[in-house]
Amino acid sequence: MRASKYYISLIYLSFFSFIVFAIPHGVDWQAYSSIYVNFERFYFLREPLGWLVSIAFRDFDNGNTAAALLIGLMLITSSAFILHSDRRMSFVVGFPVLFLLVFSNFFLLLSVNGLRQGLALSFLLFSLGFLMRDKVFFSILFFIAAVASHNSALLFLVVLFSYRFPAKFFVNTGLLLLIPLAPFINKISGKSSQLSVNNNTLEFTVVIVFLLIIMIFFRFLNRNVVSLNNLYAMLGVFSISIAFIQINSVYERIVYYTIPVAVLLVAICLSHIKNEYVIFFVLFFFALLNFFYSLTHPSVIGNFYNL
Repeated sequence: MRASKYYISLIYLSFFSFIVFAIPHGVDWQAYSSIYVNFERFYFLREPLGWLVSIAFRDFDNGNTAAALLIGLMLITSSAFILHSDRRMSFVVGFPVLFLLVFSNFFLLLSVNGLRQGLALSFLLFSLGFLMRDKVFFSILFFIAAVASHNSALLFLVVLFSYRFPAKFFVNTGLLLLIPLAPFINKISGKSSQLSVNNNTLEFTVVIVFLLIIMIFFRFLNRNVVSLNNLYAMLGVFSISIAFIQINSVYERIVYYTIPVAVLLVAICLSHIKNEYVIFFVLFFFALLNFFYSLTHPSVIGNFYNL
């Protein structure tokens, strides 16, 4: 536990130093700093927490930096909260996983640009972390906060139910029905998207499938390594990815949830593995995922003045 405090503090310090040095100027921040938020309109009322946090910083001289620090630190804390829901979490697994997530295009972009979605992801991770600790009330509270920050988080109710009630009939049915219901969900949300599978959606779905296979393989070897709850939570992530693979406008938003959640779930399983070569292989895959995503999505660099 003491070692975890040290490395988490080190990541806090590294992230703080990076943001202060790089000086964010997210593209969305220009819109946030000038938009008139009218809660009489449903567009703003449906995500009140996200808009309140966004406008709270816009009058600051360095509002984007302050908002990036807040959301980034929340993402670090919520991710560490999930990792250390398992008492066996070690420095060897926890530090590299958390470091790779924090300095990935996923978390960096959500810290400086997709602010409301970054806020939603942090609340969602807290919600899942509390559920792992069997604190249902707090899990519900943080999930409501996630949805109030960005409505896309609502889809991940599937993950929470799958974790809480693994192998139950209504969960199995829900996971299967999500796929044919995806177009109707998209229509209700008002998103327009031509049905097609592009390179990005295919690549990310392959990553989710690979991570799911790793979990199934670990459970096949030893049931104590992968709990049924974690396996079903991963199945929930997989179901969401498959359901919306053809709906690009939705997939581009949910991928910022699916990959971090999947990585954290696998990391928890990895903490139970004793074979150092297996640990190294999975961590190396995480690093490759981070590297190739950064190469294919270099636009995050454009959200900082000094990069």
